[in-house]
Amino acid sequence: MSEVQKIDAAISKVKRHVEKVGYAKDIEYYHYHKERFRRLAIKISDLLPNGGKILEIGSHYLQTGSILSELGFEVESVDVSAFWEMDFVQERSRDFGVKAITENDLQHLDLNQNLSKSYDLVVFTEILEHITFNPIRFWNCIYNRLAKGGYVYLTTPNAFSLPHMIRAQFNLVRMRSLGIKIDEIFSEVTYGHHWKEYSANEIRYYFKSLSEDFRVSVNYFSYHAQRDSGFRDKIWYSLLTIGSVTKYFSSGLEAIIRKGDNPRGFNLKTPSY
Repeated sequence: MSEVQKIDAAISKVKRHVEKVGYAKDIEYYHYHKERFRRLAIKISDLLPNGGKILEIGSHYLQTGSILSELGFEVESVDVSAFWEMDFVQERSRDFGVKAITENDLQHLDLNQNLSKSYDLVVFTEILEHITFNPIRFWNCIYNRLAKGGYVYLTTPNAFSLPHMIRAQFNLVRMRSLGIKIDEIFSEVTYGHHWKEYSANEIRYYFKSLSEDFRVSVNYFSYHAQRDSGFRDKIWYSLLTIGSVTKYFSSGLEAIIRKGDNPRGFNLKTPSY
């Protein structure tokens, strides 16, 4: 069986588990992100071809962690207690052999006694845009636990996504709003909305500022499955398609951050009040 076939088999196994559970939001999340899962699995299998130890930050419904564990990686997944208290997430953790780590305050992740001392790769997908605290202490913790030559695999929305840019300009001209909508603030359960979305240049600057040891590669991509629920959605997904063709206006960014083999240290200190 080829590596791609193994990846497809792992994703299919997680899909069957999602369908067996039958939780609507779990099903919706899988179908919305399944192409991103496949991209992630292919990339990580290429980075760590012989397996390795992975720390997943923001495990959500544990779909990503389960796929990676099924591929032979040793996976530890971190998220808030609200997710780990769900029965089906606990069941998925047992069925796929993923170690559960509860952390309700990522800013103080370094105090968590359940973390291992070293990881070959850290998965940080669709989380960066939600962080509302000063992240320096958090990234210092990740830096210290990342093995020499280890990786951070990160995905986040592109600040220059074509539909978002057009919507922002449209709302600005009408003097209607900037940033996320009030309805989104009220309707979503979250520990932090999209406080900030980043450009590719900002991602490079972000990690270079944290440490000179980080080598940062950023790719543009798009994975959203089209939802045929009306005229506005069709316009939105048409813009996503155009953005993907132009690359720089794609909806997503994928960053591979590699720690050097001879680390020189972490650059920044957490500011005080």
